[in-house]
Amino acid sequence: MSVKVTFVDNHTINIADDAQINAWNSSETIVANHEFHSNTVFSGSLQDNRVFGKADSATALRALLGSADWFSLKGEPKKVYKTSAILSLETV
Repeated sequence: MSVKVTFVDNHTINIADDAQINAWNSSETIVANHEFHSNTVFSGSLQDNRVFGKADSATALRALLGSADWFSLKGEPKKVYKTSAILSLETV
């Protein structure tokens, strides 16, 4: 099973259950000249039961992307997606 992610510009990607996902949040350190950092919130796949329990793929991905600012897929390490640009998730 996979989840189709549609972005606001109508670009779509499919994320399979075994896809390796990296997700993180942006953060700003107010001290020291406004340094910007990212904090990893997840690195793994939707099949990682210790994280998502028995949730189906769409539910697990919705929870993950709802709590992260950015994500990338292992096969495309130079491409980064902004979660606020997501329009919809669909199980396919």
